Amino acid sequence: MTLSGMDTEDFVRLVYTSVLRRSPEDVGLESGVAALQQGMSPAAYLQSVASSDEFAGSRLVPGLSSARPAYDPAADELFNQARTADVSEATTSLSAFDAIGYEHFNSVIDAAYATFEAEMPGFSGQDFYVEQHRLRFFELSNIVAKLMAEGTSEDKTILDVGWSVNTLAVQRLFPGAQVWALDRPQMPMPASLQAHAIHQDLTAKDLDDVDFGLRADIILFAEVLEHLLVNPVKVISFLVRHLRPGGRLIITTPNFFRAGAVDAMARNDNPQPIFPYESGPEDAPHFHVREYCMRELIGYAKAAAGRLEAFFFSSCWDDAAIRDSRPQHEWSNMVVVVQRV
Repeated sequence: MTLSGMDTEDFVRLVYTSVLRRSPEDVGLESGVAALQQGMSPAAYLQSVASSDEFAGSRLVPGLSSARPAYDPAADELFNQARTADVSEATTSLSAFDAIGYEHFNSVIDAAYATFEAEMPGFSGQDFYVEQHRLRFFELSNIVAKLMAEGTSEDKTILDVGWSVNTLAVQRLFPGAQVWALDRPQMPMPASLQAHAIHQDLTAKDLDDVDFGLRADIILFAEVLEHLLVNPVKVISFLVRHLRPGGRLIITTPNFFRAGAVDAMARNDNPQPIFPYESGPEDAPHFHVREYCMRELIGYAKAAAGRLEAFFFSSCWDDAAIRDSRPQHEWSNMVVVVQRV
């Protein structure tokens, strides 16, 4: 076995990705390159990584002598078909856009929370929710800002499905837009949202026949899909129908194949949490009914008659160790943008 012209560092990265399903840490990369440069054959280096405690402990099927095949998104035919030149360009642009600085965003979300507290003093839990989702809200706001930057925000309509303090922040970040909020029946909303409030059960059997008249430029469907006991194509189709031609639906939802879940399954543990012992039926909307993977979301977007504009994985909930050591397809969250044609 020879490197056949491959750069030594690239070879080490390839071995880590193929065998350990992660990127090498700095020490591992340096030691691997040094070993190869000092005469270790590529085959011997590959064997040394395959013989490591990490590989033996978490990547082998118990009782067998071969590893589970590593998933390689670069070899995924569905990904390759979806990742056209236009989609790749839009994905790079949206995932890197940061016109709204983090300091400014924090001041806006904190002001939005103060409004929420004043208007809904008996509604608890949003303080924890804001802190838990702050980075996700920041990322989402920049995606909206990029899409809004394509033209004036005047007379634009944004619909946020599943209101939160971030809905109030969106009002402040885009004052020229009309911001609507949609939530399930009987869900209370702050006074700031009630003039543009829609109550609709997205799990309704007759959802295909529902039309509340609004046509939005942007619909935010962020961290909602996983809570719904509904066919995803049905609800995504419903939302696409409520876009103006050329409008965008932004879907964010947890990645089922995130690093923690992948590691759990490698140990034959079930990564899915059970329904909390102390919870009752009234708490069911807060529980994840089903989580999804990127391959599914791409398929749902097409089945819902939308045009896939961009898709990427987000590390908004991951710590630095995960971001630096695991491939992007094992990051915790997913973002998909669908355009109505």
